[in-house]
Amino acid sequence: MNTRLLTLLLSCYIFLGAAQDEPVVYGKVKGLLVSKKGSIWLTTQTGNIYALDSMNGAWRTLLETNRVDYDITAPDFEGALMINDELAFAYGYVSRDFYNEANCMIFKTSDGGKGWYYVPFTEKDCWVRDVQLLLNQDVFMGGSDGNLYFSASHGNDWEKIPVKFKRQRQAYDRDPEVYALHFLDKDTGLVTNRDNLLAYSTDHFKTFTLIPTPLDKGLFSAQYKPYYLNGSGRKYISNWKIDEVGIFKDWFIVQQNDKVYYTRRDNIHWKEFPGYAVDFEFTESGQLFLYAPDGVILQANDELELSIFNALEGEEYYLDFKATDEAIYVLVPEFADRKPKDVVRDTAGDLTVVEKNVRKVSGYIVYRITEESIESSVIGGH
Repeated sequence: MNTRLLTLLLSCYIFLGAAQDEPVVYGKVKGLLVSKKGSIWLTTQTGNIYALDSMNGAWRTLLETNRVDYDITAPDFEGALMINDELAFAYGYVSRDFYNEANCMIFKTSDGGKGWYYVPFTEKDCWVRDVQLLLNQDVFMGGSDGNLYFSASHGNDWEKIPVKFKRQRQAYDRDPEVYALHFLDKDTGLVTNRDNLLAYSTDHFKTFTLIPTPLDKGLFSAQYKPYYLNGSGRKYISNWKIDEVGIFKDWFIVQQNDKVYYTRRDNIHWKEFPGYAVDFEFTESGQLFLYAPDGVILQANDELELSIFNALEGEEYYLDFKATDEAIYVLVPEFADRKPKDVVRDTAGDLTVVEKNVRKVSGYIVYRITEESIESSVIGGH
């Protein structure tokens, strides 16, 4: 056989074989995790984790529960937390057996993702929405049951700390959950139930003070929508959700009504960040970064004066962003269709589960951003 033809065929074989080995994402990606060494994990709502060891490396499947986009019985990974190079856990709505055990577990690895095991943290169903690793490797989690969970043993044992926000009639979901949290140390922290309640404690939440929110202070008006699951005429407030909270130096910071607000801790007088910031993150050493529309990344100094760190041109929609001391990471979906549509996910008798405003994702882009450069890596959807 002609040598050049043989070389060409061998190259094609190697290329196609490599392409087939590259993973594709099953399930909606909900979380982006970046380790101190720069490795990246993506977690999905169907219990899968995809990993990238470096920006010039190849994606691999770290954990695969199934190959579907929707499965109510699969572990729903809201995100993951990496404690060190070997220890990590995925969290969300997790159990060994959806129908026969409570969803009140984390899914943990002690060998960098080679093996996984379940660790219960309470007795009844509880959705974990947010976690934080402190500098001394203590861990906080916020539960949908209205409790904080604290571990000083890398997630092996958990202390339950009741917060128990009051129920609010004007909330869409009345469960008094702990939705987002941020702690300076094991005693000093800020948490929210998402629905306009904000609590601050300096004693490990033995006691706490409710802080007036930007909505309470009149920075925007409440918008009411009908609660479609019952016909009694009940309405809920659609724009009072607090999705992120933070403590930075002498300041409180929250993300509410798709904007970022700040106030001094000793004098509650909320102001909106300039630059139309919509999200914020802290690095390990406590630096503050903000994300603005069109991919503009801002950095704040101790007095919250902002400067442009870098920008992703033309990226209007993002799923998540994380800040580290070395770089900023942004997760962006690639859409296969322009317009969203309603998708039937499940049926049971007369009940139909419909997910609204779904756009099919053909892949995901992870950007690594420094002041001098922007790198990217793509993993495909199926």
